[in-house]
Amino acid sequence: MDLRIDTVVDDNRDKKLVFLVVGGDCRQNFLAKKLAGAGHEVYAVGLSKEQDIGRAMRLSRLDSILKVPDVVVLPLIASENGVDVTAPFYDKAISLSLVAEICTSDTLVVGGHITKAIDAIFKEKNIPTADYFIREELILKNCIPTAEGALMVAMENTGRTVFKSRALVIGFGRVAKSVSKLFMSVGARVTVAARKSADLALAQTLGYDAFDISKLSTKISDYDIILNTVPASVLNEGILKNVDSSALIIDLASKPGGVDFGYASGLGLKVIWALSLPPKRTVCEIYVIGATSGGFAAECPEGAFSCPPAAGKPCRPTVLSEQCILEYINVLVKVDFQHRLTAYNIPSVAIVCRYTQTFNIIFHAS
Repeated sequence: MDLRIDTVVDDNRDKKLVFLVVGGDCRQNFLAKKLAGAGHEVYAVGLSKEQDIGRAMRLSRLDSILKVPDVVVLPLIASENGVDVTAPFYDKAISLSLVAEICTSDTLVVGGHITKAIDAIFKEKNIPTADYFIREELILKNCIPTAEGALMVAMENTGRTVFKSRALVIGFGRVAKSVSKLFMSVGARVTVAARKSADLALAQTLGYDAFDISKLSTKISDYDIILNTVPASVLNEGILKNVDSSALIIDLASKPGGVDFGYASGLGLKVIWALSLPPKRTVCEIYVIGATSGGFAAECPEGAFSCPPAAGKPCRPTVLSEQCILEYINVLVKVDFQHRLTAYNIPSVAIVCRYTQTFNIIFHAS
């Protein structure tokens, strides 16, 4: 896992390589297009069909590639579950084991957040891996679109302007610094909550208000927008009960996150786990008919949508056509691709429907 990508690039600077780009979001599309434009032979599977990939060749299946790739590029995050490649725009699971099967020990597999479990899958075949997200320059540059994504989420999910809103940023690492700067630049009144005295001092010198995170429970009720960047249980029951009911909580932390989502939901708080920004998490909008007390059911022209509802659980359709139009809509369920869309067996990415009442339900990975 310590192999640097620079070594491969430098050793093959004048050689045209065979790349396989697997899964991910629009960033992978851009990469495939750029690599192909540079003259490399590029194959792609599991990418968005709506985004151009230039001269790269799309594969319908991973095992249909006819050449052994020199480099396999996995997304950021490489895998959500340690078993399958993160591929929100693909209707089938792409197992990491299958990726390993088409590689040899001469193939380099790169991706973001390559865990020990992921590395072990490739190590069985002596396939080297490299985590490109350990590079400091990439981490720092990635903070900028992450902050922009957080601002977009805030703008789309609050009933007021971010300008003059009271924004609390929890933590003061790389992401928090970018978020604080951007929110202040659009006129938010930014406060930073952190543990280290040095971070608090730096925040104050940059023009933010600041307080020790130990005072969170007594101060959190003052804020309209709360942005957590700490991947630990920061917003627990003791803290959440003091949050203003109209506040928006945006969790930017990586797994396991910093919010007790179950307790927050019970309080009726609006919480968005903006995992893997940028970009804004891809959302599939599923429109269903039914009442909350009786579970969910739906009817469509093709009769493709049905499920036995479980108490307190959202609908789990088995089949859903992409252009399914429902006649009467009462509930809108938003299913997050990044949180196991495939677990709900929903292949669709765009459903066009009328609706009269909406509820946002965010599924969280177990």
